[in-house]
Amino acid sequence: MRKLTPILIMIFALMGTAANGNPLDQFFEGRNNCAATPPQQAPAGFMWGMTAYHIPLPDYELYPDDFRVMAENGIRWIRVDYAWKRIEPQRGEPYDFSYFDMVTAEATRNGIQIIAQIGNGYNQERAVAPEWTADLRLGEYLDALDRYARAVVERYHADIHHWSLENELNLDYQHVISKQRAHSWSLVAKMRIIHTLNEAVKQIDQSATTVLSVVTVAGYQRYIKEMALVADFDVVGLHMYPAVTAPVTEGFADDVCRVVAKAKQASGDKPVIFLETGFKSDGGAGRTPEAQRMFLRNMAEYVLRSGATGFFWYEYLDNPNEPHDRQRYSGLLEEDRTPKSAWLEYADVIRQYSPQPP
Repeated sequence: MRKLTPILIMIFALMGTAANGNPLDQFFEGRNNCAATPPQQAPAGFMWGMTAYHIPLPDYELYPDDFRVMAENGIRWIRVDYAWKRIEPQRGEPYDFSYFDMVTAEATRNGIQIIAQIGNGYNQERAVAPEWTADLRLGEYLDALDRYARAVVERYHADIHHWSLENELNLDYQHVISKQRAHSWSLVAKMRIIHTLNEAVKQIDQSATTVLSVVTVAGYQRYIKEMALVADFDVVGLHMYPAVTAPVTEGFADDVCRVVAKAKQASGDKPVIFLETGFKSDGGAGRTPEAQRMFLRNMAEYVLRSGATGFFWYEYLDNPNEPHDRQRYSGLLEEDRTPKSAWLEYADVIRQYSPQPP
Protein backbone atom coordinates (compact mmCIF):
# COMPACT_ATOMS: atom_id res chain seq x y z
CA MET A 1 0.00 0.00 0.00
CA ARG A 2 1.28 3.46 -0.79
CA LYS A 3 1.66 6.04 1.96
CA LEU A 4 0.88 9.45 0.52
CA THR A 5 2.24 12.66 1.96
CA PRO A 6 -0.01 15.73 2.32
CA ILE A 7 1.91 17.36 -0.57
CA LEU A 8 1.19 14.43 -2.89
CA ILE A 9 -2.46 14.44 -1.89
CA MET A 10 -2.67 18.15 -2.66
CA ILE A 11 -1.18 17.50 -6.10
CA PHE A 12 -3.75 14.74 -6.68
CA ALA A 13 -6.50 17.14 -5.58
CA LEU A 14 -5.39 19.69 -8.16
CA MET A 15 -5.24 16.97 -10.81
CA GLY A 16 -8.73 15.82 -9.97
CA THR A 17 -10.14 19.35 -10.04
CA ALA A 18 -8.60 20.00 -13.44
CA ALA A 19 -9.70 16.71 -14.95
CA ASN A 20 -13.28 16.43 -13.82
CA GLY A 21 -14.86 19.63 -15.04
CA ASN A 22 -18.25 20.82 -13.89
CA PRO A 23 -19.86 18.34 -11.46
CA LEU A 24 -23.36 19.45 -12.45
CA ASP A 25 -22.64 18.55 -16.07
CA GLN A 26 -21.55 15.09 -15.00
CA PHE A 27 -24.65 14.63 -12.88
CA PHE A 28 -26.93 14.90 -15.90
CA GLU A 29 -24.77 12.83 -18.23
CA GLY A 30 -24.41 9.05 -18.47
CA ARG A 31 -26.11 6.22 -20.17
CA ASN A 32 -28.82 3.96 -18.85
CA ASN A 33 -27.93 0.27 -18.72
CA CYS A 34 -31.24 -0.90 -17.27
CA ALA A 35 -32.38 -4.42 -18.07
CA ALA A 36 -36.02 -4.60 -19.13
CA THR A 37 -36.87 -6.98 -16.28
CA PRO A 38 -35.06 -8.27 -13.21
CA PRO A 39 -33.05 -11.48 -13.68
CA GLN A 40 -34.76 -14.66 -12.59
CA GLN A 41 -32.10 -14.97 -9.90
CA ALA A 42 -29.83 -12.46 -8.24
CA PRO A 43 -26.20 -12.84 -9.35
CA ALA A 44 -24.00 -15.14 -7.28
CA GLY A 45 -22.82 -13.41 -4.15
CA PHE A 46 -25.50 -10.72 -4.23
CA MET A 47 -25.68 -8.94 -0.85
CA TRP A 48 -29.18 -8.91 0.62
CA GLY A 49 -28.65 -6.68 3.62
CA MET A 50 -29.72 -3.85 5.84
CA THR A 51 -28.33 -1.15 8.08
CA ALA A 52 -28.66 -2.77 11.47
CA TYR A 53 -26.83 -0.22 13.63
CA HIS A 54 -25.85 3.28 12.54
CA ILE A 55 -26.32 6.09 15.07
CA PRO A 56 -25.42 5.15 18.67
CA LEU A 57 -28.53 6.68 20.21
CA PRO A 58 -29.21 5.46 23.74
CA ASP A 59 -32.60 3.99 22.80
CA TYR A 60 -31.45 2.07 19.71
CA GLU A 61 -29.74 -1.15 20.73
CA LEU A 62 -29.26 -4.53 19.11
CA TYR A 63 -29.60 -7.64 21.26
CA PRO A 64 -28.55 -11.22 20.56
CA ASP A 65 -32.04 -12.29 19.50
CA ASP A 66 -32.12 -9.59 16.79
CA PHE A 67 -29.51 -11.47 14.80
CA ARG A 68 -31.58 -14.65 14.85
CA VAL A 69 -34.60 -12.66 13.65
CA MET A 70 -32.63 -11.11 10.80
CA ALA A 71 -31.17 -14.43 9.72
CA GLU A 72 -34.59 -16.09 9.73
CA ASN A 73 -35.83 -13.34 7.38
CA GLY A 74 -33.08 -14.16 4.89
CA ILE A 75 -30.74 -11.29 5.79
CA ARG A 76 -27.17 -12.41 5.17
CA TRP A 77 -25.45 -9.01 5.37
CA ILE A 78 -25.71 -6.13 7.81
CA ARG A 79 -24.07 -2.75 7.87
CA VAL A 80 -22.91 -1.74 11.32
CA ASP A 81 -21.25 1.53 12.28
CA TYR A 82 -18.41 0.70 14.65
CA ALA A 83 -19.12 4.01 16.27
CA TRP A 84 -15.99 5.79 17.44
CA LYS A 85 -18.04 7.61 20.09
CA ARG A 86 -19.01 4.31 21.69
CA ILE A 87 -15.46 2.95 21.54
CA GLU A 88 -13.58 6.07 22.73
CA PRO A 89 -16.08 8.46 24.34
CA GLN A 90 -13.30 10.25 26.25
CA ARG A 91 -10.08 11.08 24.48
CA GLY A 92 -7.14 8.91 25.44
CA GLU A 93 -9.07 6.46 27.60
CA PRO A 94 -8.84 2.72 26.88
CA TYR A 95 -11.04 1.61 24.01
CA ASP A 96 -14.31 -0.08 24.97
CA PHE A 97 -15.17 -2.80 22.46
CA SER A 98 -17.70 -4.65 24.61
CA TYR A 99 -20.81 -3.81 22.57
CA PHE A 100 -19.19 -4.51 19.22
CA ASP A 101 -17.70 -7.76 20.52
CA MET A 102 -21.28 -8.90 21.09
CA VAL A 103 -22.49 -7.61 17.70
CA THR A 104 -19.65 -9.31 15.83
CA ALA A 105 -20.01 -12.59 17.70
CA GLU A 106 -23.80 -12.80 17.30
CA ALA A 107 -23.71 -11.91 13.62
CA THR A 108 -21.07 -14.56 13.00
CA ARG A 109 -23.00 -17.12 15.03
CA ASN A 110 -26.09 -16.54 12.89
CA GLY A 111 -24.33 -16.71 9.53
CA ILE A 112 -24.54 -12.95 8.89
CA GLN A 113 -21.63 -11.06 7.36
CA ILE A 114 -20.88 -7.47 8.34
CA ILE A 115 -19.91 -4.40 6.40
CA ALA A 116 -18.26 -2.46 9.21
CA GLN A 117 -18.37 1.29 8.82
CA ILE A 118 -15.40 3.13 10.32
CA GLY A 119 -14.60 6.81 10.60
CA ASN A 120 -18.12 8.25 10.41
CA GLY A 121 -17.45 11.92 11.17
CA TYR A 122 -20.82 12.93 12.64
CA ASN A 123 -19.79 14.68 15.86
CA GLN A 124 -22.73 16.95 16.73
CA GLU A 125 -26.39 15.88 16.88
CA ARG A 126 -26.64 12.15 16.19
CA ALA A 127 -22.93 11.91 17.05
CA VAL A 128 -21.12 8.81 15.84
CA ALA A 129 -17.63 10.24 16.34
CA PRO A 130 -16.80 11.54 19.81
CA GLU A 131 -17.82 15.16 20.33
CA TRP A 132 -14.25 16.00 21.32
CA THR A 133 -13.14 15.49 17.73
CA ALA A 134 -14.90 18.73 16.76
CA ASP A 135 -12.09 20.72 18.40
CA LEU A 136 -9.20 18.96 16.66
CA ARG A 137 -7.18 20.39 13.83
CA LEU A 138 -6.85 18.20 10.75
CA GLY A 139 -3.49 16.68 11.70
CA GLU A 140 -4.67 15.82 15.20
CA TYR A 141 -7.93 14.45 13.84
CA LEU A 142 -6.15 12.20 11.34
CA ASP A 143 -3.83 10.84 14.03
CA ALA A 144 -6.74 10.02 16.35
CA LEU A 145 -8.78 8.62 13.45
CA ASP A 146 -5.92 6.38 12.38
CA ARG A 147 -5.42 4.98 15.90
CA TYR A 148 -9.13 4.23 16.32
CA ALA A 149 -9.52 2.69 12.85
CA ARG A 150 -6.47 0.46 13.22
CA ALA A 151 -7.62 -0.69 16.64
CA VAL A 152 -11.02 -1.68 15.25
CA VAL A 153 -9.64 -3.46 12.19
CA GLU A 154 -6.98 -5.25 14.22
CA ARG A 155 -9.58 -6.54 16.65
CA TYR A 156 -12.17 -7.74 14.15
CA HIS A 157 -10.43 -8.51 10.85
CA ALA A 158 -10.60 -12.26 11.44
CA ASP A 159 -14.42 -12.06 11.30
CA ILE A 160 -15.05 -8.94 9.20
CA HIS A 161 -13.77 -8.64 5.65
CA HIS A 162 -15.70 -5.63 4.32
CA TRP A 163 -15.13 -2.09 5.58
CA SER A 164 -17.01 1.07 4.64
CA LEU A 165 -14.97 4.29 4.74
CA GLU A 166 -16.51 7.33 6.49
CA ASN A 167 -20.18 8.14 5.80
CA GLU A 168 -21.46 10.37 3.01
CA LEU A 169 -18.36 12.56 3.12
CA ASN A 170 -19.33 14.10 -0.22
CA LEU A 171 -22.38 15.59 1.56
CA ASP A 172 -20.53 17.02 4.56
CA TYR A 173 -21.72 20.56 3.83
CA GLN A 174 -25.33 19.42 4.28
CA HIS A 175 -24.40 17.61 7.48
CA VAL A 176 -23.15 20.94 8.86
CA ILE A 177 -26.48 22.59 8.03
CA SER A 178 -28.36 19.73 9.69
CA LYS A 179 -26.07 19.99 12.75
CA GLN A 180 -24.51 16.57 12.40
CA ARG A 181 -20.93 17.70 11.72
CA ALA A 182 -19.09 20.57 13.32
CA HIS A 183 -17.68 21.69 9.96
CA SER A 184 -17.11 20.58 6.39
CA TRP A 185 -13.72 19.56 5.00
CA SER A 186 -11.66 20.76 2.07
CA LEU A 187 -11.03 18.41 -0.84
CA VAL A 188 -7.48 17.80 0.37
CA ALA A 189 -8.77 16.97 3.87
CA LYS A 190 -11.35 14.55 2.46
CA MET A 191 -8.65 12.82 0.44
CA ARG A 192 -6.48 12.47 3.53
CA ILE A 193 -9.38 11.09 5.59
CA ILE A 194 -10.30 8.45 3.00
CA HIS A 195 -6.64 7.58 2.41
CA THR A 196 -6.09 7.19 6.17
CA LEU A 197 -9.05 4.87 6.61
CA ASN A 198 -8.28 2.79 3.54
CA GLU A 199 -4.66 2.33 4.62
CA ALA A 200 -5.73 1.36 8.14
CA VAL A 201 -7.70 -1.53 6.65
CA LYS A 202 -5.36 -2.62 3.86
CA GLN A 203 -2.18 -2.57 5.90
CA ILE A 204 -3.70 -4.92 8.45
CA ASP A 205 -5.65 -7.14 6.03
CA GLN A 206 -4.55 -6.93 2.40
CA SER A 207 -7.38 -9.24 1.34
CA ALA A 208 -10.08 -7.03 2.86
CA THR A 209 -12.66 -5.22 0.74
CA THR A 210 -13.10 -1.49 1.26
CA VAL A 211 -16.26 0.38 0.26
CA LEU A 212 -16.45 4.10 -0.56
CA SER A 213 -19.66 5.59 0.86
CA VAL A 214 -21.19 8.04 -1.65
CA VAL A 215 -24.49 9.97 -1.75
CA THR A 216 -25.95 10.29 -5.24
CA VAL A 217 -26.12 14.09 -5.25
CA ALA A 218 -24.71 16.45 -7.86
CA GLY A 219 -20.97 15.92 -8.19
CA TYR A 220 -20.85 12.37 -6.85
CA GLN A 221 -18.98 11.11 -9.92
CA ARG A 222 -16.32 13.70 -9.37
CA TYR A 223 -16.01 12.69 -5.72
CA ILE A 224 -15.53 9.03 -6.69
CA LYS A 225 -12.79 9.98 -9.17
CA GLU A 226 -11.04 12.21 -6.64
CA MET A 227 -11.03 9.59 -3.89
CA ALA A 228 -9.80 6.95 -6.35
CA LEU A 229 -6.65 9.03 -6.82
CA VAL A 230 -5.59 8.43 -3.22
CA ALA A 231 -7.32 5.21 -2.10
CA ASP A 232 -7.55 1.82 -3.79
CA PHE A 233 -11.05 1.10 -2.53
CA ASP A 234 -12.77 -1.95 -4.02
CA VAL A 235 -16.50 -1.17 -4.13
CA VAL A 236 -18.67 1.94 -4.52
CA GLY A 237 -21.45 2.05 -1.92
CA LEU A 238 -24.27 4.31 -3.08
CA HIS A 239 -26.75 6.04 -0.79
CA MET A 240 -29.90 6.78 -2.79
CA TYR A 241 -33.36 7.82 -1.59
CA PRO A 242 -35.77 8.25 -4.53
CA ALA A 243 -38.66 8.94 -2.11
CA VAL A 244 -36.91 11.51 0.06
CA THR A 245 -38.93 14.49 -1.20
CA ALA A 246 -42.11 12.73 -2.38
CA PRO A 247 -43.49 9.29 -1.44
CA VAL A 248 -42.99 7.67 -4.84
CA THR A 249 -43.11 3.88 -4.84
CA GLU A 250 -42.36 3.09 -8.48
CA GLY A 251 -41.24 4.52 -11.81
CA PHE A 252 -37.62 5.37 -10.99
CA ALA A 253 -35.85 2.36 -12.52
CA ASP A 254 -34.01 4.53 -15.03
CA ASP A 255 -32.67 6.74 -12.24
CA VAL A 256 -31.37 3.71 -10.33
CA CYS A 257 -29.69 2.26 -13.40
CA ARG A 258 -28.23 5.62 -14.41
CA VAL A 259 -26.48 6.21 -11.08
CA VAL A 260 -24.98 2.72 -11.19
CA ALA A 261 -23.65 3.28 -14.71
CA LYS A 262 -22.14 6.61 -13.68
CA ALA A 263 -20.56 5.18 -10.55
CA LYS A 264 -18.96 2.36 -12.53
CA GLN A 265 -17.69 4.82 -15.11
CA ALA A 266 -16.23 7.14 -12.46
CA SER A 267 -14.57 4.34 -10.49
CA GLY A 268 -13.03 2.45 -13.40
CA ASP A 269 -15.76 -0.21 -13.45
CA LYS A 270 -15.62 -1.19 -9.79
CA PRO A 271 -18.59 -3.14 -8.37
CA VAL A 272 -21.46 -1.02 -7.07
CA ILE A 273 -23.81 -1.75 -4.19
CA PHE A 274 -26.67 0.22 -2.72
CA LEU A 275 -25.38 0.76 0.79
CA GLU A 276 -28.43 2.80 1.84
CA THR A 277 -31.97 3.26 0.60
CA GLY A 278 -35.23 3.52 2.45
CA PHE A 279 -38.73 4.88 2.84
CA LYS A 280 -40.30 6.28 5.99
CA SER A 281 -43.72 4.95 7.00
CA ASP A 282 -44.86 7.52 9.52
CA GLY A 283 -48.50 7.47 8.41
CA GLY A 284 -48.31 10.81 6.62
CA ALA A 285 -49.71 11.39 3.15
CA GLY A 286 -48.50 8.53 0.98
CA ARG A 287 -46.10 7.29 3.67
CA THR A 288 -47.93 4.26 4.92
CA PRO A 289 -46.53 0.82 5.75
CA GLU A 290 -48.14 -0.44 2.53
CA ALA A 291 -46.36 2.23 0.49
CA GLN A 292 -43.09 1.27 2.20
CA ARG A 293 -43.69 -2.36 1.21
CA MET A 294 -44.31 -1.43 -2.42
CA PHE A 295 -41.24 0.81 -2.51
CA LEU A 296 -39.00 -1.93 -1.10
CA ARG A 297 -40.02 -4.50 -3.71
CA ASN A 298 -39.72 -2.08 -6.62
CA MET A 299 -36.42 -0.65 -5.44
CA ALA A 300 -34.95 -4.14 -4.95
CA GLU A 301 -36.00 -5.15 -8.45
CA TYR A 302 -34.63 -1.94 -9.97
CA VAL A 303 -31.33 -2.58 -8.21
CA LEU A 304 -31.22 -6.08 -9.71
CA ARG A 305 -31.94 -4.62 -13.15
CA SER A 306 -29.14 -2.06 -12.74
CA GLY A 307 -26.33 -4.58 -12.41
CA ALA A 308 -25.50 -3.58 -8.83
CA THR A 309 -24.38 -6.38 -6.54
CA GLY A 310 -25.96 -5.46 -3.21
CA PHE A 311 -29.08 -3.97 -1.62
CA PHE A 312 -29.05 -2.60 1.95
CA TRP A 313 -32.21 -1.18 3.51
CA TYR A 314 -32.09 1.68 6.01
CA GLU A 315 -32.85 0.45 8.60
CA TYR A 316 -33.77 -2.41 10.92
CA LEU A 317 -35.80 -0.66 13.65
CA ASP A 318 -37.95 2.44 14.01
CA ASN A 319 -36.76 4.88 16.62
CA PRO A 320 -39.35 7.54 17.58
CA ASN A 321 -36.65 9.41 19.51
CA GLU A 322 -34.42 9.77 16.45
CA PRO A 323 -33.87 13.56 16.07
CA HIS A 324 -34.18 13.49 12.27
CA ASP A 325 -37.65 12.94 10.91
CA ARG A 326 -36.68 10.97 7.79
CA GLN A 327 -34.93 8.25 9.80
CA ARG A 328 -37.49 8.04 12.60
CA TYR A 329 -39.87 5.58 10.94
CA SER A 330 -37.74 4.01 8.20
CA GLY A 331 -37.35 0.72 10.04
CA LEU A 332 -38.81 -2.54 8.81
CA LEU A 333 -39.71 -3.35 12.39
CA GLU A 334 -41.48 -1.03 14.78
CA GLU A 335 -39.75 0.11 17.94
CA ASP A 336 -41.22 -2.84 19.88
CA ARG A 337 -39.98 -5.16 17.08
CA THR A 338 -43.40 -5.78 15.57
CA PRO A 339 -42.75 -6.57 11.89
CA LYS A 340 -44.17 -4.22 9.27
CA SER A 341 -45.50 -5.58 5.99
CA ALA A 342 -42.25 -4.50 4.28
CA TRP A 343 -40.29 -6.86 6.55
CA LEU A 344 -42.31 -9.79 5.28
CA GLU A 345 -42.03 -8.48 1.73
CA TYR A 346 -38.26 -8.36 2.03
CA ALA A 347 -38.21 -12.03 2.99
CA ASP A 348 -40.34 -12.81 -0.08
CA VAL A 349 -38.04 -10.81 -2.37
CA ILE A 350 -34.96 -12.59 -1.04
CA ARG A 351 -36.57 -16.01 -1.49
CA GLN A 352 -37.80 -15.17 -4.98
CA TYR A 353 -34.43 -14.04 -6.31
CA SER A 354 -32.09 -16.33 -4.40
CA PRO A 355 -30.84 -19.53 -6.04
CA GLN A 356 -33.01 -22.47 -5.11
CA PRO A 357 -31.31 -25.38 -3.31
CA PRO A 358 -30.91 -28.51 -5.44
